[in-house]
Order: sequence, then C-alpha cells, then structure tokens
Amino acid sequence: MQINKETILDIALLICLLILSVEDIKERKINVLFILPIAVVTGSVSLYYGMASKTLLIALIPGALLILTAVLFPEKIGVGDGVTVALIACGIGRAVFMALFLSFFICSVLSLILLALRKVNRNSKIPFVPFLALGTGICVLFGV
Repeated sequence: MQINKETILDIALLICLLILSVEDIKERKINVLFILPIAVVTGSVSLYYGMASKTLLIALIPGALLILTAVLFPEKIGVGDGVTVALIACGIGRAVFMALFLSFFICSVLSLILLALRKVNRNSKIPFVPFLALGTGICVLFGV
C-alpha cells in the first residue's frame, strides 16, 4: 500500500472518528466544538489537494440535512451526528453518501437483532457515530 496525501487524510479522519465514537458511547453526546475546527481544516486540506469545491458542497448536503433533522426532532438525533457527517464529507467527498448508507444499514441490522433479542426497545437510544466510523472505514478501505 502506497502512502500518499489522501491516505494520510483518511487515516487522520478515521482516528478522529474513533475518538468521537468513544465519546458518543460514553457520554451519549458529541462535542461540536471539537468537530468544527477539524472539519474546517479537513475541508481546506481536501480543497488544497484537489477536491472540487462543488464536490465538497454537494457532499455537505447530508450533514446539513441531519443537522436540520436534529434541530426539528432533538429527541431522535443529535446535532453532533450531523456535524460528524459534515466532517466525513470534508474528508471523503461524495463517498459520504455511501458511508452514510452503510452506516444506516449496519445500524438498522444491529438494531433489529437487539430488538429481536429484547436487549433494547423501540425507545432505546443507540450511539450513531460508531456506525458512521464503520461505514466511513469501509469506504476508505475499499476505495469507494
């Protein structure tokens, strides 16, 4: 495996997501003030290394929609989840759509299993950032 600037950016992004995952599992919330500067730096580096600004703007749409959802329905999803998706978009561009799909799919499957085993109920809250990290990791690993 060749180490290049994209690989270094991907590794840094995954490390940030792992840190955020631990925080989400332990605290059940994400510190948005931690994510925002990292997202700005990640987006700037991505633009500097050739990501088109149009691509970055399109990739930020899912994060913006999740933030809007968190504002409208605060008991269902947190703003930190939306900002985390925006951070992922800054790092992997349009691949954020596949990462988000994989994250929702894996979370859904695990939730169904936990419901079937009666480990959780319909009102249980499950940290979402670990699934975002997993979906992003799969996209980075397989070059989606």
